[in-house]
Amino acid sequence: MFKPQALGADAVRHFQFVDECVAYYANTRPNDVALDFAGHTTSWAQFEAHIQQTVSVLVGEGVKSGARVAFMGRNSDYTLVLLMAVARLGATFLPINWRLSASETQFILKDAEVYLTVATEEWLSLVTPAAGAGEWTGRIMVVANRCRDLALPPALAAGALKAQAEFASRGPAATCVAVQLYTSGTTGLPKGAMLSHTYFTDGARMFLAHPEMALRLDPGERALVTVPMFHVGGLNFCFVLITQGRGLVILDDYDPAEVLSLIDSGCVALMTGVPTMLQALLNQATATAIDFSGLRYFVYGAAPMPPSLVERAMREIGCGFASMYGLTEASGVTYLAPSDHDPSGPPQMLSVGRPLPGVELQVQGLDGRPAPLGAIGEIAIRSPQLLLGYWKQPEATKASFRNGWFLTGDAARLDEAGFVYLQDRIKDMIKSGGENIYPAEVEKVLHRHAAIREVAVVGLADDFWGESPAAFVVLQEGASLTLEELRQFASDHLARFKLPRHLRLVAELPRTASGKVLKRALREMT
Repeated sequence: MFKPQALGADAVRHFQFVDECVAYYANTRPNDVALDFAGHTTSWAQFEAHIQQTVSVLVGEGVKSGARVAFMGRNSDYTLVLLMAVARLGATFLPINWRLSASETQFILKDAEVYLTVATEEWLSLVTPAAGAGEWTGRIMVVANRCRDLALPPALAAGALKAQAEFASRGPAATCVAVQLYTSGTTGLPKGAMLSHTYFTDGARMFLAHPEMALRLDPGERALVTVPMFHVGGLNFCFVLITQGRGLVILDDYDPAEVLSLIDSGCVALMTGVPTMLQALLNQATATAIDFSGLRYFVYGAAPMPPSLVERAMREIGCGFASMYGLTEASGVTYLAPSDHDPSGPPQMLSVGRPLPGVELQVQGLDGRPAPLGAIGEIAIRSPQLLLGYWKQPEATKASFRNGWFLTGDAARLDEAGFVYLQDRIKDMIKSGGENIYPAEVEKVLHRHAAIREVAVVGLADDFWGESPAAFVVLQEGASLTLEELRQFASDHLARFKLPRHLRLVAELPRTASGKVLKRALREMT
């Protein structure tokens, strides 16, 4: 077991609710730039004014404390305005992955009992069919998704003042659900992870209490936001920087050429990304001369990172590198500091680091007891940054905890210095390009194909994606099937990143004596 480091009383200014930090900096540094998006800058005072204006709009739409407000759109300055406005009302912000199919989107809207969906024209088609199918009956509000299109009136509407009274009665930060993100369990069915205001505010304290935290910036420095805000990593990254009063440069999507241009201009000191982003960045950088001197840190996570890729990046970019391990239910678990990135030193670069301050971590055996040092077991944690539970799934919530410990579902070993080395996915989850793919969900769709008698999906090692999904198929007698046919069939029901990239036709699936498919044996067949 690794004992937690103390957070410390002065680690960072502490806010109870996620939106309080914007109001604070609007008063203390009103004219400093808070957000920079598509060539338009927003000061802290303007950020706060936009929040109050959006609160008024939401009140006019009938949004009340406890309501779910979904968002379907790319990263923008408005995304953060909407998040803060929803939070101020005591409602819950529910960003949806726009890479999902219409049927997947519809399931989330219905399951979460979303009251209002705020969407851009680009993704309206994913929301509208759901409303017309008779299964989801919420309201839709179409937005431009840019702060530059939000006119600031001389005096805010009276509706915002009404909202402030409700803000005062929204309940304790520790139990008020600020964000609900959908993840999947071993069944492959999406589950809504409820994240409180404290999840983000205490999480920021955890990160910034680390003595070598790459997310801690100096006054005047800015961070580049490229990770989608429908992921907990994107939201958490933004909040840790906003908590410090640091400016954010936001991109609506990841474009290596645009990222390199911003780095070359010296306007960003920090960025974060998944391995595929880093590899694309390096490949693009080889075609032109880039000045990387202004970039202090690159923080990576969300998928396995080949050591050779990190070493190449350290040589060619020359900034500090750090990595983080976490999950939707507990965004901050471990941290591998820049000083631990030494290719010629101890094998710590192969780890995901050590627990963050405030996190207590065990590698547990099947009996729930701590595994011997160096032995493989399941990562279990106690942390201030944990989900409240899964929306409307008390049994799934209960199953995720054992004797007060949250079970991550990830297998790992722990060394004598407290470094954690991931070994496998206990729940068979595939991490591909920063996205989580759950085999049971894919298998459920593939089973519908008339040519398929049996199917099992596993993740295969991929130099670019980290892992890629492979389908092992037993065909019906006399049937035939190609990878392209399989992908075309599944594309109406699954997001593109979930589609199998490999197809293996087999006579039978290897199974245990009890009839369970041996997925490890499938991986060994490749």
